[in-house]
Amino acid sequence: MLNGYTIRMTAPFSTGVLCGGKVRIIGPGTITNTTGTGLGVETSGRRSIRLEGVTITGSEEGVGSVEGRITLIDTTMDGTTGPGAVGRRVVKLKNSTVTGSGTNGIEMGSEDCRKGRIKLKNSAVTGSGQDTAVCGVSQACADLASCKRPSVKRESVCDTSHDLASGFPGTSWGVCALD
Repeated sequence: MLNGYTIRMTAPFSTGVLCGGKVRIIGPGTITNTTGTGLGVETSGRRSIRLEGVTITGSEEGVGSVEGRITLIDTTMDGTTGPGAVGRRVVKLKNSTVTGSGTNGIEMGSEDCRKGRIKLKNSAVTGSGQDTAVCGVSQACADLASCKRPSVKRESVCDTSHDLASGFPGTSWGVCALD
């Protein structure tokens, strides 16, 4: 439990919470990086990450799990220099917001185009693709980037989506407002 505290990363390429096991962080609280590099929360293996009532700002990547599930509930992520969340199985957002990501807001299965799933419920993923040196130049950037059609339900919004299997510049999934 963060109990209203802030984890502040000040060293380049540092990680706020790094765990080889299951991660569950309950807010309120903030994980922030003043250098714009490193990771907010990361786990390895088939471990899951669950954040409830947490704010993540300023890191290179907000949340990452090599093989596990990522669940964001009542969580806000803003201003990552790279992707907001990267997963390869399931990324679920409920009552959460991801804004202003440098590349993709939510990225699923980009390394080998696995069929991981993105699910939004009462959530918003907008304003991704802020890194103009990469987005539209060497990579298609979108709010939702996956190899399987994202599920966007119940008052959820996103601006853009991208089918990672379609390559660059590629095609959208047709599930977001500007697709």
